[in-house]
Order: sequence, then structure tokens, then C-alpha cells
Amino acid sequence: MNPQDVSYNWLSSGGAYKLLFLIWIASAVFFAFVARNVGRAKNSPNDGCLLGIATTVFTFIGGAIGLLLINKLFPWFILTSVAGSILAPALTIRTFQRGRAKY
Repeated sequence: MNPQDVSYNWLSSGGAYKLLFLIWIASAVFFAFVARNVGRAKNSPNDGCLLGIATTVFTFIGGAIGLLLINKLFPWFILTSVAGSILAPALTIRTFQRGRAKY
């Protein structure tokens, strides 16, 4: 097979990292808005702000873990990184919503 025939050659020339950057940023912005809405629903905007910061941090941590998990297998590290950048903040919001802290 000729290397020019492969449709994902742009990924191997740095396009994968551009794609991951865009997905991580989009995920961080989305989950920050979700966190803000969860804070408003709980009548605690300060907790929503803290949750927004936490989801942003966990988006990048989850994406980095997914990136490093299978970094030797070329196209698959993109999927694990995207999964990590979506699952980590989703679990953070779920944990916050199910919290039973009594003040």
C-alpha cells in the first residue's frame, strides 16, 4: 500500500495533537457550563464555580492519562485520550451531584 493512499496521513504529521487540543478545549468549556448549571440548580453558585475549575483540571488530567496510556499505538491513543477527557469531568460532576455532605 502506498503511503499517499492512506486517508489518515494528516494525523501522523501532528494533526493528532491539534485534534486532541481542540477536543480537550471543547470538553473543558462544555463541562464548565454544565458545572455552572449544576451549581445554580443546587442554589450554590460558589460550588458551581469550584466544580467548573475542577472539571477543567480533570479534563486535562483525564486526557493526559488517556494519551499516555497507549502512546505507542498510533491511532488508538486519540480515542483513549478523548475518552479520558470526557469521562474524568463527567465522573467529577456525578460525584458532586451524589454527594451527601452535611454542613
